[in-house]
Amino acid sequence: MEEPVESQVTEMPKPSDGRVRPKSTVLRYLLAALLAVALYAAGLVSYPLLFSSRESQLQGPLTQLQQQLAQLKELLNPMPRGVEKVNIEVSPDGDPQLGLADAPIALIEFSDFQCPYCKQFNEQTLPQLLKLYVETGRMRFYYRDFPLPFHANAQLAAEAAECANEQAAYWAMQDRLFRNQAEWAENPQAYDLFRLYAEALGLDGTRFAECLVSQRYTDEVNQDYQDGLAYGVNATPTFFINGYKLVGAQSLEVFQWVIETELKP
Repeated sequence: MEEPVESQVTEMPKPSDGRVRPKSTVLRYLLAALLAVALYAAGLVSYPLLFSSRESQLQGPLTQLQQQLAQLKELLNPMPRGVEKVNIEVSPDGDPQLGLADAPIALIEFSDFQCPYCKQFNEQTLPQLLKLYVETGRMRFYYRDFPLPFHANAQLAAEAAECANEQAAYWAMQDRLFRNQAEWAENPQAYDLFRLYAEALGLDGTRFAECLVSQRYTDEVNQDYQDGLAYGVNATPTFFINGYKLVGAQSLEVFQWVIETELKP
């Protein structure tokens, strides 16, 4: 099995299957859509369908029109590159959460504190998503650990964040870890730095150090990593949004495409 890697990404993409559709194809779907509207306006079809003989005769053509309308929708709003529709239910596993518990959109990130592309997402894209969707009650955000094996201090950093969570400072520690990534990433004294970060945040340094030394959250972080592998995660960051999978530090526009698609009635 290949070792998981960091994943950088791209701009807004072209249709996910790479095909170029001729104008005639688009026109055909548009004509089908217009015909469906005309039939509805003329009273020949209704929604939902009534069980009259005339409408029963139109059932087949109407089904075909509905399929063509769905294809037209895909043509006009193609799935971005780096986005995949997946048939798996990803559990947040009780990991740290931002947003209302009943928000309709769930964004679950598998991330590595030592990964530069995870830092990029955390500092550039996440604040915008929080403002647009979490603060408006439409999305909840979960962070799950996926420390890459070749990152020397990623596991310890993940455990440091969990220890900070004992003192209600998970997100503050997360921000501190990403912001100071270059300072601790390859530093053999990372443990001491993490205790300094905790104390700078106003935490009980002794309590934090005891937690980190005891490896209280080693199993928790390892479980996140194993769950990620089971969900097909092989790069960081990887995101799951209501049945969609996104890989890499995608642009805000790509996240919005998925979220707005899921918010539509």
